Amino acid sequence: VPDSIAALNAAAENALSTNELPRARTFSSRVLELHPSDPEALDIRARVQYFAGDMAAATADRKLMLDDRAAMRRGF
Repeated sequence: VPDSIAALNAAAENALSTNELPRARTFSSRVLELHPSDPEALDIRARVQYFAGDMAAATADRKLMLDDRAAMRRGF
């Protein structure tokens, strides 16, 4: 399913686990187009950016996660 958030997040996580950073970024960014505050996609994209050496972008995504109090209550 092309716009399934769960499938896109899983694809992003799989791409990240095999060090396919551009693919992982593409999948997580697509989730964030559909659901801008998705904590799993923000987490994945932050890790992609961290591993790519973009600390400012990684920090910005982490801050978005932390600013989402509902996500914090859910344990993300």
